[in-house]
Amino acid sequence: MDQMWNYGGMNFPFDISNPDCLEKMGKVFSIKDGLDEDGGTLSPSEKAERLCSTVRAFFSVLFGDDKSSLICGSEKSAARCAEAYLDFIAFLGRQIDNFARIREAVE
Repeated sequence: MDQMWNYGGMNFPFDISNPDCLEKMGKVFSIKDGLDEDGGTLSPSEKAERLCSTVRAFFSVLFGDDKSSLICGSEKSAARCAEAYLDFIAFLGRQIDNFARIREAVE
């Protein structure tokens, strides 16, 4: 099972079968839930700002504060932040599928 997320030419260790990673995932999805709160009353620029800050917080919890800027870049680009987030979610989906196959083989 691939336990390294490769993004932007960098590797970030993450293993969905590791209890520490699962605990971090619980924390980050509560951060993501905040993205939807009051979203209907925000201007487009405020929505972009909220998206960037939420994605950066997501990666900070998973990989450390210094890594979110490496992943999302130093500028506040909603497109770049969203791209990184979606790439990580795809990686996570592959890990979950692989882990499910491993569990099935063991059972």
